[in-house]
Amino acid sequence: MTRYLVTGGAGFVGANLVFGLLSKPDAEIFLLLKPKTNTWRLDHVLPNPRLHILEVDLLERKKLQAVVAEIRPQVIYHLAAHGAYPVQDNATEIFQTNIFSTLNLLHATKTQPYELFVHAGSSSEYGFKDQPMCERDICVPNSYYAISKLASTNLCSYTAMSKNKPIVTLRFFSVFGPYEESSRLLPTLLRALQQNKVLALTAPETARDFVYVDDVISLLLEVARLKKQSGKVFNLGTGRQTSLRELVAVCESVAQLRLQARWGKYSARAWDTQSWAADMTLTKKMLSWLPKNDLKSGLSHFWHWYQKNFLLYEA
Repeated sequence: MTRYLVTGGAGFVGANLVFGLLSKPDAEIFLLLKPKTNTWRLDHVLPNPRLHILEVDLLERKKLQAVVAEIRPQVIYHLAAHGAYPVQDNATEIFQTNIFSTLNLLHATKTQPYELFVHAGSSSEYGFKDQPMCERDICVPNSYYAISKLASTNLCSYTAMSKNKPIVTLRFFSVFGPYEESSRLLPTLLRALQQNKVLALTAPETARDFVYVDDVISLLLEVARLKKQSGKVFNLGTGRQTSLRELVAVCESVAQLRLQARWGKYSARAWDTQSWAADMTLTKKMLSWLPKNDLKSGLSHFWHWYQKNFLLYEA
């Protein structure tokens, strides 16, 4: 059995990673979760004997070290983060979770002979750019969250180089799909379509690089490829920018429904921009990887899942 340690495993991407790991018959998975974490995304897999929930706060350094020593993980996925949602605006909590928790996990695992440590970075680290974001770009983070994610990426890269550890950062762009937080853009769009409700939206030119969650998980599971890239940072997007107007049109096409959109009636957020896409050149060259799903196929999968599971969002 291969022992996987996962932080942030009750979140959107984390839960989907757990599902992907459970599809591997030789995987034994250890989730490190804060006490009282809501595990609604995982409820249907919690009875699996290969899935272990361990209550530990990553800020509790001594306890974390003891737990890691007992697990002896072979592959580590560090997805725990705070500040990606507008309501998560406490700077102290953002820095504690994204920087000090990362530092503690790096310290706790420093004597472990693991095969791979994957750190989930963010496209927010780049700040505003007027062209596709490249790993060689100078990062100019423009929020507490972006600052903290860049700091944690630098911590991981420094540890990889100074301690000769197989640590890789994957910078997620706009991931979407099953079990996404209900307040996020795409679940909100699908709900409005399904219920034929009026939806206030920001400027139609607002853009993002949307990547389907199954594609994200497919790269996370490429342990053999990733472990050869110690200290590196890679973009995880599609390389294609989509405006909000284009996104709505694709959603309408997939659902065969018409959205009652009220453009410009939702206030623009500080990070909204008309230019936001990943440069996937390095990821393709070094990892031989690009996503399989384009926006329409990803949205088709998500819409099919949403129609069967929308009650999860009504609870």
